[in-house]
Amino acid sequence: MRPLSSKSSYEALPEEKQARNEAAVDLFGQHLMSLRNQLFDRVRQSVESDEACRLLPRLKRQEYEAVATLGPEFREAALELASKSADLNIQSLLVLLFSDITLVNYHGRWLNRHADHR
Repeated sequence: MRPLSSKSSYEALPEEKQARNEAAVDLFGQHLMSLRNQLFDRVRQSVESDEACRLLPRLKRQEYEAVATLGPEFREAALELASKSADLNIQSLLVLLFSDITLVNYHGRWLNRHADHR
């Protein structure tokens, strides 16, 4: 996995407190979406590539192999379900870590802004 990427840096955050906070939350979202998308790329690659799947330990590759045997439409549905599951995990983790429903609401904003960010 490559390092998480972002479109800006913490050093470049605005000085004003409210703007700085908003920019920091957005930057965190970029990192989170980068991680999410890179992991999902690995899941997809493990399903679509026999070679990538064989690199996984035998006990961990059974589900990937099962999804790989599905027809294209069902395989896409399974991968989309995996993506939705990852999003639910992110939302739950945000609630657990920050106990702030406001931050959880940012998840939707991050998906809209950085859905393809890798």
